Order: sequence, then C-alpha cells, then structure tokens
Amino acid sequence: MIGFGGVWIIMRPGFDTVSLGLLAVLASAALWAGMGLCNKRLTTTESATQIVAINLVIAFVPAAVVGLLVHDFISEYLFSPLTVALALIVGGLLIFVVEALPLPMRTNDTDRLTRKQALESGGQTSR
Repeated sequence: MIGFGGVWIIMRPGFDTVSLGLLAVLASAALWAGMGLCNKRLTTTESATQIVAINLVIAFVPAAVVGLLVHDFISEYLFSPLTVALALIVGGLLIFVVEALPLPMRTNDTDRLTRKQALESGGQTSR
C-alpha cells in the first residue's frame, strides 16, 4: 500500500500528462501488493516450494509475452556492442565503489536478521 501511495504522489495526477512509464510503475506497485497478499494467503495452505513455483509461472508468462513483442527492439538496442560495453564498464565501476564503502556487518546469520534489516537489504518478510 505504501508503494502504491508513493507512486501516486510522484505521478501527481491532474497536474501533468501521465506517461506510459508512470502507468507501468503504478501497475507494478499494484501487482506487487496483490502478489504479497496472495503469497500471504498461500502460506496457510501451500508449501514454500509450491509458492515459489506459482510465483515463477506468474512472473514468467507476462515477461515472455513482452519479450516476444519487443524482441526486435531488444536485439537492436540492448545487444549492440556499445550498450554491452557500457553496461560492463559501469557495472564494474559500481562494484568497485560498493566494495570500497566501509559498511559495518551487523549480522552474519540470515536467520537472525530483524525485519528492518531484511527490508533494508531489499528482502521481503512473509511473517
């Protein structure tokens, strides 16, 4: 719900023309919230393996359809030598920068992560 509200604030409906990109972000936030609710409900009846399999199918089908629809664009622009070279250079530089940051290790056991630590690291807690 917070993600949905954040997207709505950023979009500022009524103040400017809403672009296709902003609508995609809004749909993504709504679908992410829906998947979170579905996963929460599934934990009462399904095993973790079944939930992962269901999520993989739900994620794969739309990605495959979009990939097929924009295959020519992806092949032309994302696989050009310049794009690949720039992505490798920027990615490598980012790795060096992040590795050089003096980040303290607060825990070395994932079972002892607090909810706050899991959210900070980008993980999603289900309980």
